[in-house]
Amino acid sequence: MVASGLDMKKGYYFDDGAEFSKGWSAYKFTFKLLKRVKDKTIAGTLVIATSNSSGNTYYYCIPALDYDGENYTTSSYMGSFYKSAWELDGTMTDCFFASLAMYFSVNSTYLYSGK
Repeated sequence: MVASGLDMKKGYYFDDGAEFSKGWSAYKFTFKLLKRVKDKTIAGTLVIATSNSSGNTYYYCIPALDYDGENYTTSSYMGSFYKSAWELDGTMTDCFFASLAMYFSVNSTYLYSGK
């Protein structure tokens, strides 16, 4: 959808302020924060992984936890994300989780500022 130029699903947008890229020898990862237009809450994070050897591009979405103002609950989509993440090969898994940790570390102030 993003790469092919298709329209974004109505009611959502990518927050460019939180975009982060990290390149490794085998893969490059780009993280894009997906927000809801109506209240600017985080819906999830799009992860774009590009193989430096094959040039293949892979897309993953990390769903945000649901928050009701008092409690967090796991999104029903989290199981699909876990399954996808554990099916990655060893090199991609290592790069993915290291990049993910960097993304949240670098963007933690921005992500939770409510912008």
